[in-house]
Amino acid sequence: MRKGLIGLAAAVMALSSCGESAVSSAGDTSPAQTETQSAPVSAEQTSLPPQSVSGVPDAPDNGPADSSDAGTSLTDTQEEDMSWKLFEDLYDKLDDNDRSKRNYLHNKEVDIEGFIEYGQAQEPVRDLILGDVSFAGVGCEVVAAYNYLLYTGNERDIARLTFDFEQNALFAHDGKLGSNARKIKGLFDALGIKYNRYLDPDDCRRAIDEGKPVLLAFHTGNSVFSAIHTVFIMTENGRHYVFNRYNESEGRYEFETLSDVVKKDGLYIVAYTTAE
Repeated sequence: MRKGLIGLAAAVMALSSCGESAVSSAGDTSPAQTETQSAPVSAEQTSLPPQSVSGVPDAPDNGPADSSDAGTSLTDTQEEDMSWKLFEDLYDKLDDNDRSKRNYLHNKEVDIEGFIEYGQAQEPVRDLILGDVSFAGVGCEVVAAYNYLLYTGNERDIARLTFDFEQNALFAHDGKLGSNARKIKGLFDALGIKYNRYLDPDDCRRAIDEGKPVLLAFHTGNSVFSAIHTVFIMTENGRHYVFNRYNESEGRYEFETLSDVVKKDGLYIVAYTTAE
């Protein structure tokens, strides 16, 4: 995280307990659940302010919302370094006592097969480790990226992917603040995957309506200091589904519009989808 009073305030807010009750989709009678929590982001860390899904900025605009092919964004110069070094580049160079190397050896023993549609506090995903902590409260960015890569035919072993995030995208060294979803563009660049990166919720909404797979990050409250959740969205037979919607979700949730995922008191941050 960047230093300063704003960044410090964000870190303090991340340590407080907050959540969101689940609003059932049509036909879903699941009980209220707690939303996955990750790190708040300060306004200083974003090249554009998070926005409500109505498109109204929560803070003064710093530039045009950019929808970019192949990871190119006009506003990324205001952000931290986005380049990633992957498992293949680093693993053999690390000392055996390196934490990310130890975590990899642990995580590869956790049996994860196929899509992770359920909540990350469910077994076996909660047994994975990111930094010094369990996936149960901080692993949503990794889970969303894993599902997105699998869906788009770019499957990556989740133990390696977790290593990648630990090395490149943690907000705090211990992992307790989760990962920076805006940095996922660096992962896609390193893997040679073409994508569109949307800073405007209207672009994300159109991608969902067109049936494209979407990796979406948003604040769960109406402040940039509120917690963050990151999810994977896909469309099947004209019906939209979100994976890992809440910590304790037992499966995917069906929804109709972006506003059903990013609630009226939430703020859109960034989304990724496929590009030709």
